[in-house]
Amino acid sequence: MSESQERPGGWDGFRTFVVKKKQPESHTVTSFYLVPEDAGLLPAYRPGQFLGFRLEVPGIDAPVVRTYTLSDAPGDGRHYRLSIKREPAPPGNTNAPPGLSSNYFHDHVRVGSKLQVRAPAGDFYLRDGDRPVALLSGGVGLTPMISMLNHLVADGDQRPVWFIHGVRNGAEHAFGRHVRQLADKHANVGVHVAYLEPRSEDKPGRDYDSSGFITLDLLRQLLPGPATSTCAARRRS
Repeated sequence: MSESQERPGGWDGFRTFVVKKKQPESHTVTSFYLVPEDAGLLPAYRPGQFLGFRLEVPGIDAPVVRTYTLSDAPGDGRHYRLSIKREPAPPGNTNAPPGLSSNYFHDHVRVGSKLQVRAPAGDFYLRDGDRPVALLSGGVGLTPMISMLNHLVADGDQRPVWFIHGVRNGAEHAFGRHVRQLADKHANVGVHVAYLEPRSEDKPGRDYDSSGFITLDLLRQLLPGPATSTCAARRRS
């Protein structure tokens, strides 16, 4: 049994959840807010952990099992949020199918839909400490970093935090305004966003801070030194 299963509100196996809210975060990323059908409490989780799902996808004979990272700080114990990117077919390979579970969520999961969910789990999470924190991500890999950032801010943690993110452009950039608002309100939070292919409507200084890839030289310029505790997540399919 996992640590979260042993906490108040925890459970073993699958538990039925209902989609309470479906919120677009970008042209490609949508958040899903889940509440337990039994209206019971939910166990706390560590920022960066994930939920497991057993999905009944139309046209697929066997259940599809997937995991998705929780994309918010542990909250009031009454709902969970996950944010999922719609994955198209790989570029240049028209014979390959698009992402099975991500497209199922976007096309078939609606407010009121029921999902079979495992309790939060995973060993990739924010550790306690007093060293500066660097949250480094690419694409939809920012979801655990949003969870960690929201937790640090909500917890009143005053150590320096850098949120460094790379994404193709503003069409795929989720939570951009939210992150900058946190940085504006909290002096210990710094933000740097790199767009690989900025659009004409993407404005430097407002939407992104540099163009191209996040490089080692860029990280050396931004981060305070070797004592920084770094969490990194890349874009996932």
